[in-house]
Amino acid sequence: MTTSQTPLKYFRLIGRFDETGELLREVELQPDLFEVDASRQQRLQVQRETRSIPVRIKQRRADLPEQRDRDVLGARWSPWADRLPRLRAFLEAVAERQGALLGRVRVVNLPAGQRVYPHIDRGDYYRHYERHHLVLRSTDGSWLKSGGEEVRMRDGELWWFDNQQVHEALNDGSHDRIHVIFDLLPRDRAHLLEAPVVPAAAVSPDHAPALPAGVHRLKWPGGLPCQLIVPTALADAVPLVAIHGMLRDVDAQVAALAARAEALGRVVLVPLFSEQSFPQYRLGRCPRQADAALLRTLRELGVRTGLDVRRVDLAGFSAGGQFVHRFAMLYPNRVRRLTVSSAGWYTMPDLQRDLAFPVGLAGCDLRAKVMHANLKAYLRLPITVVYVEAIVEAGGLLNQRTDIRLAVLPGAGHDFADCAARGLIPLMLPSAAQAREAPQSARHGSPVHEALAA
Repeated sequence: MTTSQTPLKYFRLIGRFDETGELLREVELQPDLFEVDASRQQRLQVQRETRSIPVRIKQRRADLPEQRDRDVLGARWSPWADRLPRLRAFLEAVAERQGALLGRVRVVNLPAGQRVYPHIDRGDYYRHYERHHLVLRSTDGSWLKSGGEEVRMRDGELWWFDNQQVHEALNDGSHDRIHVIFDLLPRDRAHLLEAPVVPAAAVSPDHAPALPAGVHRLKWPGGLPCQLIVPTALADAVPLVAIHGMLRDVDAQVAALAARAEALGRVVLVPLFSEQSFPQYRLGRCPRQADAALLRTLRELGVRTGLDVRRVDLAGFSAGGQFVHRFAMLYPNRVRRLTVSSAGWYTMPDLQRDLAFPVGLAGCDLRAKVMHANLKAYLRLPITVVYVEAIVEAGGLLNQRTDIRLAVLPGAGHDFADCAARGLIPLMLPSAAQAREAPQSARHGSPVHEALAA
């Protein structure tokens, strides 16, 4: 490798590598790889004249399934990467030398006479990662333009360039141009891979006016219709999200929660899962993903109001109780406290029996795999619920201390208004003192609080 520097602002020649001839031969011996995925040129019109091999691809975080592709920061090797072992090893070595983490990678073929049209790569991913081009073959030099500057990249050269500027490319040579295009994340930004995505402090007051006290009916594109209870004075910045049962009685929930929300200074969000779009929202088996719809709604709530929605208190009644405990199993880091009431049945955190999802966590269902991976984090949550013994047993098997509370509502039937009248509301919206109350008994090494709500 030889090293050189250019005086350009938007381009930097990192060096020249003799190994690129071997990498080119590895690619040319497998021309079928250029046919495995045409999504890039179909989805991105500016790339429509290219062909490419996906070597490293986006990897979504389990707690953020609703993220736009351009905001997904994680990356993983594609199913085809093992067919390019020399290239894979070379890129890992380059990332190590550069003190960076490897992001997405594609081998891109730009045929003779074709071009990549002017564009800017937008989104969180491109804002944090740094774009690189490694030239495997370019008969007359690869012409690229960015921010008004032009370069010709030669065989074997590795370049960084600024893809946050308007940029374009043209193959004015007589043969196909083949580049490896890859992104590097400097190690001092590695924390971003696990960082919360919606920090309330990032919201500009100019775009997030404070809502007046009262009940607001809200609906945002892509989100759920919902009612938002705003107290006169805010005492706890973490909102409560209350999920209805199959009767979808959101007005009854708002009426029951409003006075206590005002007294405790709590914001309460009551979304509506319509019967048409979310007939089986309790299981997530709907024309639209119920959990993703709630996450989108929370994101919009944070952006438009300035509320901190990185974590919420979550409560559900009946079918809503089924939804909230499964949501918390999928996204435990988005939940501060969980209250489940009158759920007909549960996804059991059973590690000893072969119970397939949604009854248990066995089987090949992707949601069950995510829940299983998140189980220890889920078991750490403060939970007020009725399937106490299963939670305690799972905690014992995983050596995880749990904080779960059994609450009994004497004389209450399977009706939200009836339960609300008999003590459910203080469980959904506990005071600060109640939330801190220490559990009184323990089984399997885990504390269990058995409360009788009168």
